[in-house]
Amino acid sequence: MGKLLNELDELLATIDDKALDEKEAKCIEYAKKGVNEAYSYLGDIYYFDKEDYNKAMDNYKKCENNGYALYMQGVIYGNIFYEKQDLELSKELLFKAANDYKIADAIYEIGFDYLNGNNGFDKNAKKAVEYFNKAKELKYSEAYFSLANCYKTGLGVEKDLNKAFDLMKEAYLILNEE
Repeated sequence: MGKLLNELDELLATIDDKALDEKEAKCIEYAKKGVNEAYSYLGDIYYFDKEDYNKAMDNYKKCENNGYALYMQGVIYGNIFYEKQDLELSKELLFKAANDYKIADAIYEIGFDYLNGNNGFDKNAKKAVEYFNKAKELKYSEAYFSLANCYKTGLGVEKDLNKAFDLMKEAYLILNEE
């Protein structure tokens, strides 16, 4: 399946981002060939581009052993525009994606939700910093910025402008790596 996945990735890279129907058709074709990740790509098309959360969820659920798909299911269940919103299930899926699959997006999302008290999470700046640090270990650039802000303002940590500045520099370096 690795060869087919690489083939699909190359095909999608050649299709203009505005040609969503063409991308969708190719993903459906490869999903029928057994390329599990094609369902994840379809989920992304429906979630990000077509904003059809039901179709996105259906496709993410078809992905087997895919931490990113679990993360996206968690995001959708937490979305106020999703008709089947379920904050407890959202949290459960985010934690599973974070803990079992080490998905940096999920780890960061948990930190963000703790920081802001979103999606059924209790507001807890110390836990937010803990999760931002975990995402930082995976070189997730947003985590550096959020940690820098925490150090700048003293949220969940002792205020430290030097540490905040260092984190901003590290984020810049990560974003500009080749």
